[in-house]
Amino acid sequence: MGPEGPQGPIGPTGPMGAAGPTAPLGTTVVPATSFNLAPDAGASSFCARADHTHGSPPPPPLPTLGGDVTGPVGATTVTQLQGRAVSAPNPSSGDVLTWTGTTWNARPVPPPPLPPLGGDVTGPLTATTVTQLQGRALAVANPAIGDVLTWTGTSWVARPVPSPPAAPVTVIAAGIVSAAGNTGPVIGGLRVIQVSSGLVTFTFTGYVQPSSTSTYVVKVTPLVNGTFFPLVAFQNFSATGFTLQVRDTAGLAAGIALLSNTSFMVEVSQVR
Repeated sequence: MGPEGPQGPIGPTGPMGAAGPTAPLGTTVVPATSFNLAPDAGASSFCARADHTHGSPPPPPLPTLGGDVTGPVGATTVTQLQGRAVSAPNPSSGDVLTWTGTTWNARPVPPPPLPPLGGDVTGPLTATTVTQLQGRALAVANPAIGDVLTWTGTSWVARPVPSPPAAPVTVIAAGIVSAAGNTGPVIGGLRVIQVSSGLVTFTFTGYVQPSSTSTYVVKVTPLVNGTFFPLVAFQNFSATGFTLQVRDTAGLAAGIALLSNTSFMVEVSQVR
């Protein structure tokens, strides 16, 4: 027999035969509720329904929390911040977490720090001390009652109120007097001690004959009586008083009788 020739073309497909019997439906399913199951083609001759399921495993238990939070995942409590304990179970409105050195506690917001004082005052705002007045030193640690601040040229110190300077001219005697006696109010014991022709001598309590006529200032005004218009001039200071010349308008010395009834308004001042 000679060699086999080439295969001829495949002929057309013949008609489909009659359908065989339907496989029975399965009533059980192999559970697949574990992790890491190996693949398996199966050996059952039953058909699976289209809505079948293999089941799934229950969720794994959640881990217990630790570190800065504790408790179950659904009800955790922050007990630390980066490893530092928190204790704030009952905060008040407006409180802030404040580090005490050992724990975070709920406390009111602290006031801002106050700046240090300087210049004329020193110390904290609630206990300041004035040490200067406009840059000039103040030293009044132990003032006495009635003292006043006094500038010494280098600092303010507490000292008694200074006495006022004595007046350069002080009235030491005054009044309205005559040889017959006082005819008006008198101070300093002013009085007439002698009357002679054309002369009247006055004195007062504490009179001392001055070494210079400028020690006393004497002002004299005679009181006119309607008929006698005296002219007065200073005579001298003696050991007992000062004497005035009294003349009439004609320049004549007034008589003793006339002078004895004439009043004089006198003011004596002492020059210091």
